[in-house]
Amino acid sequence: MRLLVFLMLVFAMVAAFADTVAVREGTMTVKWREGDYVWKTNPNRNNANYVDTKTMRDMGDKVMKTVELENRYVKVVVLPESGGQLAQLIYKPTNTEFFLNTPTASNELVGYSTGVKASFPYKELGIRFGDQPASYVVVKGDDGSVTVAEWMEFSRFNEKWNEKMYGRYGNMMLSQHITLRPDSAVVDVTYRIVNASAYRQGRQLWAVASLPRQQTAAGGVSQPGGKPLAPKTDTEWIYPAYHASSHSGTDFRVYGANELALTNLTNDYKSVFAWGMKYGFAGLWYPEVKVNRLRLNDTVKMPGAKQFYYSEKSTGALVELWGGSDSIFEEVDSWIEPGEAVELPSRYTLIEGIGKVNFANDDAALHVEFGGAAPVVEVVTLSPVTKLEAKLDGKSLGIMDCAPDKPARFELPKNAEWGKVTLVADGKTIVEQSFPLDLTPDEKAEAKIRESLDMSPASNERMGNQQALGRYYRNALGSYPAGTTGSGRVQYRDGQIANAITTLKTATTADATDGEAWHLLGCALLESGKADEARDAFTRAVAAEHAYPQARYFLALDLLAAGKDGAIEELTKLGTECPTNWEGRLLLAYLEATGPTDKPHPITHAKALVAEDPADPRAQYVLWQVAEYNGNAAAATAKSNYEELCKEPGTPRRMDEFKAALTGKYLPPVRLK
Repeated sequence: MRLLVFLMLVFAMVAAFADTVAVREGTMTVKWREGDYVWKTNPNRNNANYVDTKTMRDMGDKVMKTVELENRYVKVVVLPESGGQLAQLIYKPTNTEFFLNTPTASNELVGYSTGVKASFPYKELGIRFGDQPASYVVVKGDDGSVTVAEWMEFSRFNEKWNEKMYGRYGNMMLSQHITLRPDSAVVDVTYRIVNASAYRQGRQLWAVASLPRQQTAAGGVSQPGGKPLAPKTDTEWIYPAYHASSHSGTDFRVYGANELALTNLTNDYKSVFAWGMKYGFAGLWYPEVKVNRLRLNDTVKMPGAKQFYYSEKSTGALVELWGGSDSIFEEVDSWIEPGEAVELPSRYTLIEGIGKVNFANDDAALHVEFGGAAPVVEVVTLSPVTKLEAKLDGKSLGIMDCAPDKPARFELPKNAEWGKVTLVADGKTIVEQSFPLDLTPDEKAEAKIRESLDMSPASNERMGNQQALGRYYRNALGSYPAGTTGSGRVQYRDGQIANAITTLKTATTADATDGEAWHLLGCALLESGKADEARDAFTRAVAAEHAYPQARYFLALDLLAAGKDGAIEELTKLGTECPTNWEGRLLLAYLEATGPTDKPHPITHAKALVAEDPADPRAQYVLWQVAEYNGNAAAATAKSNYEELCKEPGTPRRMDEFKAALTGKYLPPVRLK
């Protein structure tokens, strides 16, 4: 009986401390201002639809729908109507806001300087506030996490002016997954780009986090109209970079310690790009209150880092921390192939109670200080830890408990000047890092950055649809040699179908081993109504010495259109050769589960697609149709999610494209007019 009572007490204690993630809908109210659009190019901003600030008018309150996530450590506010941005992250133990909070918004390009927002498909400043909504669904994970999964598309913005720098046109799609987990002080923001077109493109996406310039014991600051600026800024950058530059690689230099303190930065405003970040953290340190605001990222998938600041004499309280899929902001150094999906993860967390963070990963943030009067390792774990052991070069420094709101402090030997710090949390090694950090530059990465800055045809083409400083895909046409694959690819992308066919026939004659040239030729022929010739070109593409397996998707469409077997086989091969080909996986999941009645109808793949990207309405449609076809209970939820995601204004066209593909028909992408 005593044992039973004891176990019940233990269970009650565990239950009392168990964390959950709450989710609810709410509203956010901002002061709304509007100005008149000017429909001509502003030579200073390369922008065809800027707002004349002299005409700004107060329009009263604007109420926006929010989705809120909350656990014991943080509260997260998502604003789907503002391009799906993460608007607020509040650290609950001290009620501290992570982001700058601007009380006003407008129809200017930036519109609302708060939270973190994606810059996509145009180059900077973020998706518009108020008139470019994301559709969304809320997903609860088996681990207790909750995700706001948002979806957007951009092909409907194809008016002529959208080729300018801040135009919104693009034929790639964007999902945003904002996730909060139980017992975690971190919010995950994962961006997912899908290239549904038949040609490769540059995969640039950057995200900008708006942070307060200063935080004092009296609290943080906001833009004018909120709390006043502090008389002096003691904030410092957390920016572990060896080399840095200004825009377009100018003022290339060793990033010095003198640049870390904002008081030393005397320009009215300035951008500083890191040339490769070997460690996945950056942010700001506020010494007076011992607060670190951190962005954590995958240095392979999201290697880009940029800081933007105003000088102390400026009236702006805003400091921007950027992170991106490419190394230098204006340039694009990676392709995304036809049909491919790419995920770009980042995380945000606020660390209090330790010194300036000089190392952080997904599990912990550390302040390590050798020498001085009190050498120390200070740690905040990003979720609670019962037993945290710290070691220096294998020798234990002690064991403590630790949590997001409970820092741990371990004394270092006074004679130690460097060494490897290891942290073991409840039996699992979470940090193993030598200090001081090695910031030796990565020569290969820097060479890749220089290549992206060299004005080559490929770097021009990867710039995309928005012209910036005379560089975008159309400029590449005059740079590629005539009769080459690159030239034909640009012509096809631009809708110059007859010219593309001529160019690509020349390219395949000159080099029959080039699978991409055969693939593009097949697409151009298919669009011009020459299905038989297109089929031959696609067949050559997958069989060429330099094969282009993406052509298998179009071979599958051809088989479907002819009512022949073999489409599933082609798509299965595509999945093996190109595992990230999302378009092929969507089509395969539908076909394999709705095929002949004498074969198994698996629903597993359809469920996996929705688990991977619940925000893509096409994935929800596949699951709905497959589940309904097989009498599975998942149909009702998938249908409801699909209908919710269809509220994004561009969804109908995308669904037309996908439903056409299910019958073997290819609908060409919506092109820039």
